[in-house]
Amino acid sequence: METINEGSISGRYLCDILADMRDCHKAHNYSYLPGLIEEAQYRANRMEDRLSRIKDVARYEKRRNKLKAEVDELKKTKEDLGGESSEWD
Repeated sequence: METINEGSISGRYLCDILADMRDCHKAHNYSYLPGLIEEAQYRANRMEDRLSRIKDVARYEKRRNKLKAEVDELKKTKEDLGGESSEWD
């Protein structure tokens, strides 16, 4: 159970926390189990939040690419109709 006192909680992995829980059970010493559960919940919540943000970024990039293609198509249509280029083109 060395990982409990090794320093900053921020550098611990969920697997390390679960290993500490197993050691807690093996020693039949459950005094610090509630803290380990809270730490595991915190890690899991952060992981889920990060996965959600990654999914959002992928969705926004896909939407941006579609909009860029639509803008390019509109610019071409404008040129085909004899429109002049503006500072935004």
